[in-house]
Amino acid sequence: MSKESSTESQGGSEIKVKKQRKPRRSSKKRTTAEQASAKRETLLKRNREAAYKCRLKKKKQTEEVTERVKVLGDDNAAKVVEVGFQVPKTRSI
Repeated sequence: MSKESSTESQGGSEIKVKKQRKPRRSSKKRTTAEQASAKRETLLKRNREAAYKCRLKKKKQTEEVTERVKVLGDDNAAKVVEVGFQVPKTRSI
């Protein structure tokens, strides 16, 4: 139970007596070194797989951005050429 105190009268003075708590049992089971090692290996394996997947995703995104830069650069060059041809036409007007 929670902290309960009882009072006793002895010769006009009060003495408080607290009940001691029982130690709680641990709900977790103790793991052996072998189990901990196996758990760590599993964790490391999952982390390696996640890191590999992340690197592939980053590489794909980098390739997509590089391709987009190339396309936009080509488009920009074409527009510069187009504007270059139109400048003499506007001067002649």
